[in-house]
Amino acid sequence: METATGKKRSQTEQVGSYLRKCNFTVSTPSTLPGAGGGQHTFDIGATRKDTNLFLDLVCEGTEISVDYVVEFFAKILDTRIQRGFLIAIPKLSDEAQKLSEMYGLSVISAETPKEAVEKLLGTVESPQSVKDARWG
Repeated sequence: METATGKKRSQTEQVGSYLRKCNFTVSTPSTLPGAGGGQHTFDIGATRKDTNLFLDLVCEGTEISVDYVVEFFAKILDTRIQRGFLIAIPKLSDEAQKLSEMYGLSVISAETPKEAVEKLLGTVESPQSVKDARWG
């Protein structure tokens, strides 16, 4: 049986692989300095041309709790990044969803890493480029 840590690692690798197929340069993990002097680690940093994305993946059995939303918000706030996404596999709890909306966070809920990347690209690219992506 796969552990939670093993599952997250596997799904992070899959998301990174899909992003590479879309010509992103991917770092797993990616560490950025915070305004408060500390370092913050995101599961994935992805760059292509003028697009820089920082992603955290949360993989739970049924729903993602508010704790992950609060932690992600703190990272986004302290690093002051423009394009941060919390990827929830499979989805946020109702309470976590409301909190993420209140914080103005970009959250992608998906059943699979491939679906997460398709939704992610749909928010940062034109619909045609997403349609043209080859997943192999």
